[in-house]
Amino acid sequence: VHLPIQRKIVLLIMVITGTALLIFTSLSIIDQLRQLRNSMIGNLDILAATISRTSPSFLDFPSNKTAKQVLGALEEDHDVELGLVYDLKEQILAMYQKPATADKAVLPMDMKYDGYRFTRRNGSLKIEIFRPIYNENRRIGTLYILSNLDSIKEQVFSSFSVLLACTLIILLLTKMVVRRVQRLITEPLYHLAGTVRKITQLGDYT
Repeated sequence: VHLPIQRKIVLLIMVITGTALLIFTSLSIIDQLRQLRNSMIGNLDILAATISRTSPSFLDFPSNKTAKQVLGALEEDHDVELGLVYDLKEQILAMYQKPATADKAVLPMDMKYDGYRFTRRNGSLKIEIFRPIYNENRRIGTLYILSNLDSIKEQVFSSFSVLLACTLIILLLTKMVVRRVQRLITEPLYHLAGTVRKITQLGDYT
C-alpha cells in the first residue's frame, strides 16, 4: 500500500506508542493479579488461622453449638462459599455454606491436603485453603475454606477498563500532537521543495 510520507510517519509513531502502552497495560494487569492473589491468600490464611486456633475447644465436643458459631465468622467474607471442620478420620464436625451457593457446594476431593490450591468448581476458578488444627502440638483436625475469586475479577475488570480508557486517550492525544508537530516540520520543507522546483524547471530566481 502506497501511503504519503506524512501518514507513514503518523502510523509508525502510533504503532510504536500503541505497542508500548499494550506492554505496559499487560504488565500492570499481571502485577495486579499477583498482588491481589497474594492479598486474598493472606487474608484467607489469617481468617483460617484465627478459626483454627478456636477450633480445638469444640473438636472434643462435636455437638457443641460453638462449632457453628465459630465458622459463622466466615460470613464476613462474601467470597467464601464453604467452610468445614473435620477430624483426622475426615468426619465433618461443623459446616458453613454460603446460602446463595449452598445447592452447588461440593466437598474437596482430597481432604488430607495442607496449604492452598486453585481448583475449578462448577466452571469457575476458586481457591481452597486447608489449615491444620492442633491441640497441644497434636494435630486433631483440619479447617477447610472454599472461596470464589469474584472480588479479584471485579478489581481486575475495573483496572482494565481504566487502563483501556487511558490508552485510547493517550493514543488520541499522540495522534493530534504528531500531526501538529509534523505540519510544523514538513510545511517549510514542502515550501523549500516548491521553491527549488521553480528554480530548476522555470529558471525563476525571484
